[in-house]
Amino acid sequence: MWAQLGGLFAVATPARAREATRELPTVDDDGATLDLAARLAPAACSSDLLLRELPRAADPDHFCELLLASAFTREGRTEPRLRNCMSFPCWSGSPP
Repeated sequence: MWAQLGGLFAVATPARAREATRELPTVDDDGATLDLAARLAPAACSSDLLLRELPRAADPDHFCELLLASAFTREGRTEPRLRNCMSFPCWSGSPP
């Protein structure tokens, strides 16, 4: 099923790609939807937009690895600019 969706997203407009990139990471699955979002993000999303979406991600670590890191690389950024907060949101679980 995800392979079929991936084919549909290949021809998505930038606006639809941006919308999908915002919604797909919220799905809690085996990571397939996040992989699709990573394929769409380069054409649709800036690192600033992805930083705003980070708290909604079902798997924040995988989100950072697949989407945020590649956006930072693409834009030549080396650190995030956090607005209206002191640090990245805290997630349940123990620290590394």
